[in-house]
Amino acid sequence: MHINFRSKQYSLGVALPTPYDDDFNVDFDSLQNIIEFNISQGVRYFIVLGTTAETPLLSLDEKIQIVRFVADQVSGRVPLVLGLGGTSPQQLCQEFKVFPSEEYQAVLCVTPYYIRPSQKGLFAYYAYLNTHIDLPILAYNVPSRTGVHLEVDTVVKIANELNNVIGLKEASGDLEHFKQLINQVPLDFAVISGDDSTAVYSELMGGHGVISVVAAAIPAQFAKMMTEARKGDRVKCVELFAQLEELIDCTSIEGNPTGIKAILNELELCSSILRLPLIEASSDLSQKIRIAYKEIKLFSLPHIA
Repeated sequence: MHINFRSKQYSLGVALPTPYDDDFNVDFDSLQNIIEFNISQGVRYFIVLGTTAETPLLSLDEKIQIVRFVADQVSGRVPLVLGLGGTSPQQLCQEFKVFPSEEYQAVLCVTPYYIRPSQKGLFAYYAYLNTHIDLPILAYNVPSRTGVHLEVDTVVKIANELNNVIGLKEASGDLEHFKQLINQVPLDFAVISGDDSTAVYSELMGGHGVISVVAAAIPAQFAKMMTEARKGDRVKCVELFAQLEELIDCTSIEGNPTGIKAILNELELCSSILRLPLIEASSDLSQKIRIAYKEIKLFSLPHIA
């Protein structure tokens, strides 16, 4: 299955979390529930093993099992994007080789974290991936987590010179930066929002959809908002955003995936359990989630029990 991230068809991607049982093992039944709920509510593609999946806390065997399980469960109904992250591009490519990625349409490769390379180093990183990974690549800029920022000139150079890097997930939350990217990258290069709190405004600027965290719990509502933004109906989409904003904020107050797992727990789709050093949502956050959840009438939506 081909995926064109610039197409209206692929306006909403969801970053899948990794549910756990009471013994901190991967809960594949709950993962199945989340997948089915999201497909039934209009999600267009999934990110597997992204940040939301607590990927650094998973063993290699667990990652392989998840990659295979999601592909089997989705069974070609929506495209799949495989998340890859680390500091060494060589190690990243070695890991990619062991994944059963035959049913995946692209990979999402975050910038190296902690070591904070220069802009030339970042370009060299993606140039290495460009020649060693045989799937289309989305670069991923999320400076709040990695400590390094992909500057506009670097993204433009990547877009023009690396044929296998077809787009960028932009999660800096900086709308001016997003606008500059849209104005300067080639027309065939996708710029996808990776920030739920600014996604509607990014779309109004000419962005190419969103890879969302909170949409795992409110896919139908989030999809509706993004559709109105893509139509250019600013009044309608901003009105819809205002209805969702409180719940969106709940995913970041105590960090991701703490917030989204607490929301999914309210929906009875999975437990709120996380692996250390991540911890479950506080009672204050859980209460805020319940209030926001009721206000957007989530109780009226069908879900997988």
